[in-house]
Amino acid sequence: MKLYLNNASPYARLARVRLIETDLAAQTEFVDVDPWTATDSFWSINPAGKIPALVLDDGSSISESNCIADHLIAVSERTDLAVLSQPEPAHRLQVLGLARAAMDCAFGAVVQQRFAEKSVLTARWLAALPRIAKRLESVHGTLLRIRPSTSSELEPARCDLAGLTVAVAFGYIRFRLPDISWEDDAPQLSEWIEVLNERRSLALTQRKS
Repeated sequence: MKLYLNNASPYARLARVRLIETDLAAQTEFVDVDPWTATDSFWSINPAGKIPALVLDDGSSISESNCIADHLIAVSERTDLAVLSQPEPAHRLQVLGLARAAMDCAFGAVVQQRFAEKSVLTARWLAALPRIAKRLESVHGTLLRIRPSTSSELEPARCDLAGLTVAVAFGYIRFRLPDISWEDDAPQLSEWIEVLNERRSLALTQRKS
C-alpha cells in the first residue's frame, strides 16, 4: 500500500496513527505530497486533490481518513478500534463527532488564515473550539478513566478511533493555534490527552516543529 500524505495535515497524521495501531505501517510506503501544488499524477489518485489518500496493492485508492480507517480495521481485524464495537456506541459516536468537528474547525481556520485571513468563517471556527472542548469534558465519561499499566507505556482505557481522533485534533490545535484557550474549561480532557500522547502511535507521529 501507499499512503499519500503531508506532515502539516491532521487528517494525514490520523491515518498514520491508524496504520501503526493496526500494525500495517510496515507494509505501507509513505509518499509526501503538497496538495496545493499537486499535479495530474496525484489527481488521478484522488480527484478531489485532498490528503490522505491510500492506494491499495491492486491500484485502487481510498480517500478521506474515516474511509481509510474502516478499511484498515477490516484488513487487520482490529475491531476493538471500531467505535460501533464499543459497549456504548452512541456515546463513542458523540465523542468521535465532536473530535472530528474540532479537527475540521481548526484545520479550516488555519487554511483561512493563510488564504483569507479576514474571513468571517475564521472567527466562527476559532470560537467553536473552546466550546467543543468543554462539551467533550462533560461527555467523555469512561474515556477519562485511565487503567493502571504494568508496562512503561501508558495505555488509556478504551483507546478506540474516537479517542485517537480527540488526541490528534487537540494536538493540532495546540501546535497550530496555541493562542486558543481551552484547557481551563477542560482540565480532565487536557490531562487525558497528555497521557494518551505517550501511546506509541501518537508519540511516533507527533510533530515537534
